[in-house]
This record gives sequence, structure tokens and C-alpha cells, in this order.
Amino acid sequence: MAASLNLARGLLLSKLTWHMAEFAMVAANPLIVDIEEVACRVGLEPGRGFSLAQAARDAIESAPRKHTAGTRWRSIPCTPASARNMLDYFNHAASHFQLQGEYEKSRACAQAGESIRRALRLANHM
Repeated sequence: MAASLNLARGLLLSKLTWHMAEFAMVAANPLIVDIEEVACRVGLEPGRGFSLAQAARDAIESAPRKHTAGTRWRSIPCTPASARNMLDYFNHAASHFQLQGEYEKSRACAQAGESIRRALRLANHM
């Protein structure tokens, strides 16, 4: 019992240390990605066989909501690793929704992927 408790404590500390390091990296040099609210909601929905990493989900959930000219979006600060995870996710989601005939979600996810790709390229992470 004590060994399993120590293992659980070690895993928790490891995860906490990783999140603190990621937070420090974001605070020092964040990528800012603007993503339409429709795509953000898709990213936060329960999985369809694919899902975002927890750090990317946390970044989306905590990003402030904005509204301009009839469009709702979020400006999401994230690390390059989280941005790459979101890029893969939104590209996959855009294809999935296109095949399902859910064109608004497909468009929003494709635009999110392009926004993330531009942010990574501008920051020389691609």
C-alpha cells in the first residue's frame, strides 16, 4: 500500500512539475492562436476516437472569449507542443466533420488549423 501511495505521489508531482514548466514556458514566450468559438467547443467536446491533450484543453478552457463583427472566438496562449497537438487535432476534426456533412464545424476546424499553422510558422516552430 505504501509503495502504491508513493508511486501515485511521484506521478502527481511529475505531472505537476511538467505543468509548471509548461506554464513558465507559456509565460516567457507564448504562442497566441485565435480560434473561432465553434472550433473551441469542438475541441472541448468528449472524444470521437480522437481528442486534444489535457494541456491544450486547459489552454482553450481558460482563454478569454471575444466577440468581433458577429464572430465569437478565443485568443489562446499555448506552448509550441500544445499548438502542434491542436494543429493535428483540428486537421483531423475538419476531415471528420466534412465526411459527416457537418460543414460549419468542418470549416471552423480547418480555419483553426490554418491559424495554428501560421502561428507556429511565425514563431519558427514549424
